[in-house]
Amino acid sequence: MKQEIFYTVAIKKGYPVTYIDPQTLEECAWNEGPFKDPCDASEQFKCFAVKGKGTWLTPASFKAQVQTIINERQKLAEWNTCSGAR
Repeated sequence: MKQEIFYTVAIKKGYPVTYIDPQTLEECAWNEGPFKDPCDASEQFKCFAVKGKGTWLTPASFKAQVQTIINERQKLAEWNTCSGAR
């Protein structure tokens, strides 16, 4: 099963890449730069870090996606807790 990894590239010196770890839901930095431009950072991350499974998002969309994933996991955990109590 393909597991999507969401990431963003900061528009600042070195163009650092931040991604959400799909297992822990933690924001992580990919420290392979510096890169020459945002496109280079994105391509390098997709090719070498996630083998093409990454989806680039703008910083605002990235933050919103992270929150959506966290909310969905919390709802699932609550549902599992309630279902187990029966």
